[in-house]
Formats: sequence, structure tokens, C-alpha cells
Amino acid sequence: MFKTIKFYIYSLCLFNTFNAFSASKDKEGMPQLDVSTYPSLIFWLILTFGFTFLVLKFFITPKLSEILNQRKERISADLFSAKSAREEAENSKISQEKSISSAKNKANKIVKDAIEKTKLKLQETEKKAKERLTKNLLDAEKNISDAKNKSLKNITLISTDIAVSISKKVSGINIKERIISKNISDQISQSDDFKNLKAGN
Repeated sequence: MFKTIKFYIYSLCLFNTFNAFSASKDKEGMPQLDVSTYPSLIFWLILTFGFTFLVLKFFITPKLSEILNQRKERISADLFSAKSAREEAENSKISQEKSISSAKNKANKIVKDAIEKTKLKLQETEKKAKERLTKNLLDAEKNISDAKNKSLKNITLISTDIAVSISKKVSGINIKERIISKNISDQISQSDDFKNLKAGN
């Protein structure tokens, strides 16, 4: 296109040299209405527009295009940065939510484990206390039973000795201790006090 414009300019310069540089001064009136000045006006019009076109094409337009491209690239870069920042913020938010949820779950698990351990320890302590108390009760009952039996034996022996001594002194008869002991044991076992003592009352 630039070559075509140069060709037209050179052609007009060659064919209209005289008319272009020598406008008639004898005629009065406006030169724009004088037909003889049209070649000169057309020449300068083409020259002016050609020069303006060349300046616009090779100086103004490239700079404008460069500025627009730079602006477009800057806007694209800013949009990409904003998008990246937004995605990073969303990822960070999701990560924080996951961390908080994980921390809550861990805390709940720790509390639950502590409660379970405490319950088990309490149950174990209670079981041991019951076993110890049961053993103490059994030991106490055994000791009481042994004491009862020992007391009854002592009572029987003492009663037998007393009965033998009294029978000797009163009647002068020697009664066998085995018979007296058996009678005393039978009498004691049949008494209500012995039954209540044996029942634990």
C-alpha cells in the first residue's frame, strides 16, 4: 500500500509540476473555486494526507498499539494475579477449616479417651474396694464364728468341770466327764440363745 501511495504522489508531481507551483495571480476570487487551481489543491491534499498517513502508520499507530498491548498485558497479569490470590486464599481457608476440624476431632478423641480411662479406673478401684471389703467381711465372719465356737467349747469345758465337782461334793458319785459334756452340749445347742447366736442375731 505504501508503494502505491508513493507511485501516485510521484505521478502527480510529474504531470502537474507547473500547475502545482504556479497558481494564477491574475484571476480574482477564491482560489478554491478556480478550476485551474484544482491540480495544485489536489497535490497538496494528497501530499498532506500522505504525510499524515505515514506519520500515523509508522509513528503514532505503533506507539498506540504498543501502549494498548502493554495495557492489555498488564490487565491480564493483574487478573491472573487476582485469580491466583483468590485461589490461594480459598485453598488457605479450606486448609484452615480442615486443620480446625482435625483439631476438634483430636480434642474430642482425647476427652473421650480420658473419660473412658477414668471410668475404667473407677470401675477397677470400685471392684478392688468391693473385693477387699468382701474379704474383710468374710474374715470378720470367720473370726466371729471361730470366737463363738471357741467360747462354746470353753463354756462346755467349764460347765463340765463345775458339774463334776458339784456331783462329787454333793452326791459323792463320780460321773464321767464325757457324759456330762455331751449333756451340756445338747442343752446348749437346744437353747434359744444358742440358736440366735448361731443365726447371728
